[in-house]
Amino acid sequence: MSLNKWRHGLKPSRLQLGAARLPSMASDKLFYAIFQDNPDLIVRWVDELPADAAGYCFSAPVLKEREYRLDGLFFPPDDRVDLPAIVLEAQMAPDPDFLLRLYAESARFVQQTKWQRQWVVVVICPNRTMNFGLITPVREFVEQRVRWIELLPSDGQAASEPLTKVLGLLVQPEAKVRAISDSLRQQAATNPAAG
Repeated sequence: MSLNKWRHGLKPSRLQLGAARLPSMASDKLFYAIFQDNPDLIVRWVDELPADAAGYCFSAPVLKEREYRLDGLFFPPDDRVDLPAIVLEAQMAPDPDFLLRLYAESARFVQQTKWQRQWVVVVICPNRTMNFGLITPVREFVEQRVRWIELLPSDGQAASEPLTKVLGLLVQPEAKVRAISDSLRQQAATNPAAG
């Protein structure tokens, strides 16, 4: 399959998520819409990228064999060989098979696209303490390739990235959403450069 087919004309993915208040198809479409319209938002979550990293192209390709579907795939511009491809997975519910599936889907991406450059994985989740399965068989992959974006960090620290704070509203208890969104609006009004 050519790289162009991976980059263009792909259908939104079917999300295998289960956020507490958000039906899985709705959360899938939300993440797809956010990143389809603004693919460079992903660079905020990959610290090792250079400050001028930009120009990513987003897609949500179907991987052959049992139709494994990535939640998102960000290709860097062709002329930026220093930038990695970024695989995006959003996992909002515990799943003891998640880490194994993430490893397999990421490997299928590399194999099927014959990707010859660097690549990383960004996982968006409520927090890492959820049951995503045993890390032992995939420890090196998780430690070397995966960047975790916790919408409700388990260490009690508030997310610092404005995009993470906004997406965190998806997993907040209904009673807290209004107050948190009002606070985020106030922060944006007083510091527009932070958003």
